[in-house]
Amino acid sequence: EKMLKVLELISADKLDEAARLLQKETKESSSAVYDFTLANIYFRKEQLQEAAAAYERAVKKFEKFLRAYKNLGLIYVRSGRFDKAIPALTKVIELGGGDKYTYGMLGFAYSSTDNHLCAESAFRQAILLDPATLDWKMGLARSLFKQQCYAEAAALCDSLLAGDPNRADLWLLQANAFIGLNQPLKAAVNYEFVDRL
Repeated sequence: EKMLKVLELISADKLDEAARLLQKETKESSSAVYDFTLANIYFRKEQLQEAAAAYERAVKKFEKFLRAYKNLGLIYVRSGRFDKAIPALTKVIELGGGDKYTYGMLGFAYSSTDNHLCAESAFRQAILLDPATLDWKMGLARSLFKQQCYAEAAALCDSLLAGDPNRADLWLLQANAFIGLNQPLKAAVNYEFVDRL
């Protein structure tokens, strides 16, 4: 009955009132659903620290709470806490929630912590599920470059530039890959093109 009242308040966009009701219910013995719902309210209000704390309580009470882990991972990525995002997003995948966004965010988190091999794997999975999103391909190209796989990075940049030739960042990344391959003339052509852009 209390949860029904909370849901009515949320649908009426009375988030503060709904949050006050839920705060009374989110004790140790309460259901993880209360914490999750409270966390969602905080998330909607952009109170990310409070939302993260409530999602953490939810997953402590119910270890297989996929949606709570997913939102927790998203909050940690948005707030730049990549060391915390990685285990949350990994748990989402372990629980069967590995979609393109989860893999993409995981790739971004690994890349931000300089674990480029894992970033490469995550970006490849994201591309497999969503080949149209350029962000995943850019992440893959950067992770290949960081691992000194210059030929692969340059080839990937080639295919990306075929679809979007006005991306200066792609031309620069490919130029740096050419330098890594000891092909300064090819790099110079790219730098010249960037200068024209």
